[in-house]
Amino acid sequence: MLEEKLFAVLMAATPDDDLVGVRAEADRDLAPYRRNMTAAQIEQLHKQYVHKRLLERCGVPRLSLFYMH
Repeated sequence: MLEEKLFAVLMAATPDDDLVGVRAEADRDLAPYRRNMTAAQIEQLHKQYVHKRLLERCGVPRLSLFYMH
């Protein structure tokens, strides 16, 4: 739940032009896989991609223990 709040803050704090760019990048990178996935799978991957890029741009680590090295 904390991670969802963090993503909401990152989305609100990121300029619209940057969000558009990140979403376009996600669309380009996911395009080759679209025909093999359902709409729900594509939507989930797109969301994860955008969240990952926003975290990277802001230098914020993932909060989940699953992602810790």
